[in-house]
Amino acid sequence: TIQSRNRIQVSYPKKNERQGGVTTRLDSAVSSHLVSEAFTFATICFLGDLLAQTKEIKKQKQMESSASSSERKLLDWQRTRRFAYKGLGCGVIWSFWYRFAETLTDQLMGTKFLVDMVATSTSGSMYRIMKTIASIFLEQMVACPIIYGLWDLPMLTLLGGKPASAIPREVKSKLPKLLIANAKLWTFVNLLIYNTPLQYRVYALSGAEIIWQSIVSLIASKDGESTEPPLLELAAQK
Repeated sequence: TIQSRNRIQVSYPKKNERQGGVTTRLDSAVSSHLVSEAFTFATICFLGDLLAQTKEIKKQKQMESSASSSERKLLDWQRTRRFAYKGLGCGVIWSFWYRFAETLTDQLMGTKFLVDMVATSTSGSMYRIMKTIASIFLEQMVACPIIYGLWDLPMLTLLGGKPASAIPREVKSKLPKLLIANAKLWTFVNLLIYNTPLQYRVYALSGAEIIWQSIVSLIASKDGESTEPPLLELAAQK
C-alpha cells in the first residue's frame, strides 16, 4: 500500500558526503603515489652515489697503486645517506613538475603559431614531436636551473654540514656544470621519457637517473671551480 511504502526509508548519502568521500580517496591515492615516487628517487640517489664513489675509488687505485690500503679511499656511507635524503624531495618535486609540464605544453601547443605549423604538416606525428621538443626545452631551461639551484645543491650543502652562507658559492660554482652535463645526457633520453605515459614517467627514467645521480654526486662532492662535468669520463669507465 501507499502507507507501507511511505514507512520504508532509504538513506542516500548527501551530496557533500559523497564529494567528501571521493576527495578523501583521491587525496589518499595521490599521497600514496607521492610517497612511492619519493622513496623510488631516494633509492635511485642512493645507488647513484654508490656508483660515483665506486668510480672514484677505482680511479684512485689506478692513480695510486703503490698506496697502502689504509690510505685508500673507502665508501663514505654518510655521503650516500645524504644523497638518499636529497632524493626523497626530488621524487616529489619532479612528480609535480611532470604534471605541470604536461598541462603547460598542452597550452603551448594550443597557440596559433604551433596550431598552424601542425595543421600544415602531412605527418600525424608532428603534434607529438613538437610537444616533446617543448617539454625538453621547458625542463632544461626552467625546471633544471630551479630544482638544482634551489633544492639539490642547497640540500647537499646543508646536509654536508656546511653553513647556509656557503649555498650561493656552491650554486654559483656547480650549477653550470650540472646544466651542461644534464644537456649532454638528458636531451636524447628525454625523447623517450616524454613519450612515455604520464603515470609511468618517473619509473621509466630510473636507469638513466641512476647514472645521472652519480654525475650529480661527482660534481657536488668536488671543491673548487675547476672541475669539469664528468659525464664523458664516467661513460668511458663503464
